[in-house]
Amino acid sequence: MSGENKPLVVRLSDFRNQCAGMALQLFLEKHPNPVLVVESKEGDFGEPGFQTLTAGGKAEDGIDADTKRKPDPPVDTDHSSAASTDLDIQVKPMPKGTVAQKHAEIAKKLEGAGTAQFVCPLVKRDVNKFASMITVGRAANNDVRLNLPSVSKFHAYFTHVKRDNAWFIADANSSNGTFVNGERLKSDKGRIKLENGSAIRLGPDVTVRFFDARSLYALLTSDRPFGDTPDRE
Repeated sequence: MSGENKPLVVRLSDFRNQCAGMALQLFLEKHPNPVLVVESKEGDFGEPGFQTLTAGGKAEDGIDADTKRKPDPPVDTDHSSAASTDLDIQVKPMPKGTVAQKHAEIAKKLEGAGTAQFVCPLVKRDVNKFASMITVGRAANNDVRLNLPSVSKFHAYFTHVKRDNAWFIADANSSNGTFVNGERLKSDKGRIKLENGSAIRLGPDVTVRFFDARSLYALLTSDRPFGDTPDRE
């Protein structure tokens, strides 16, 4: 997908209003991609008015996610505009200090903050060379960027098997782990198939839920909360 046609991360309530009364076929034409539903704390955490922490946790051992991990595979870095893309989900830079101090400051802000949910389209952008995967991580040249210390530069990736219309996620040897429905993925064991409503945790601080377009529509047109798994057809 070109930089001129970047998908937007939008508030779930706004997305629901935009799609109100829309027939299924029209919805699928306009929103064919699966999504990640991000539950986020709101407050003075940076653009665009939200961030991806769901708890006031800290990176394992109180250190940055990449301090104790092997170098990431080489990725293209000549994308000066990537840091401002619509898919960046990030926090404001914290004051200089130890990682523990930064996490303590974030936790303090989180304590009194409200929560909101956002819809992040799971799409491929033109910021890296991995054509067969949708990457997630802290670096600016990921398809979905989560700019938090506990998220590795290249944390995990999604793949799609078209013939089965199946989506998978794999951990990219991250330091703090990728979890699906509470089970930690082993980076040497390959990928795991995602079901609609699967809860994906990236390290200690970020939790998202995966939905394909049809299941997203079913939830938008029902009264069920997004923590529920849609009925399988």
